[in-house]
Amino acid sequence: MRNAPEFAPPSIPRRFGRFELRPSERVFVAEGTPVAIGARAFDLLVAFVDRPGTLITKDELLATVWPGLVVEVNNLQVQVSTLRKILGQSAAAIDSIWPYRAPTRTRYGGNVRSFGK
Repeated sequence: MRNAPEFAPPSIPRRFGRFELRPSERVFVAEGTPVAIGARAFDLLVAFVDRPGTLITKDELLATVWPGLVVEVNNLQVQVSTLRKILGQSAAAIDSIWPYRAPTRTRYGGNVRSFGK
């Protein structure tokens, strides 16, 4: 079993581009409209937005999104792909470093700001 990474999802809402992420409510909004997003993709997005511009290892992401489970790396690839589709043009901010077939590190490089509370 993997150890959990050293960061925790923020409880305060975050804005980036035309999107708003409310982790404590598990709500993702685009231009004021809630967006349907799966639990794994949501957790992955929270991990990215919580650490903008930081390269996060695949092991950290796997431990965050699938805590205590053994999963194939392609599950991570599928969720990153899902996020890219949802984010549309903003997806360019998700950077993956792919030395072989699986990402070793990924980051969200978009401008993130907190709001609320």
